[in-house]
Amino acid sequence: MSEAHRPVQPSWTCGTCQAPWPCEPRRIRFAADYAGRRQELRAVLALFMISALDDLIEPIEVVHSRFVGWVSGHS
Repeated sequence: MSEAHRPVQPSWTCGTCQAPWPCEPRRIRFAADYAGRRQELRAVLALFMISALDDLIEPIEVVHSRFVGWVSGHS
């Protein structure tokens, strides 16, 4: 993963722009890096989500939407 827009734990905010991670620039990069491989991207993001669940207090539905749910809107 590129050094830009990496997650800062345990807050799971972006170390570059301080937005909730994965931030929009990182989502764009993920979509480009995994173009045509949506299932693989979802699997990678699910691993991040599982790690984040130990740190975040949001309901699982919110965390899922944040980490994995956005992928359906990208090719």
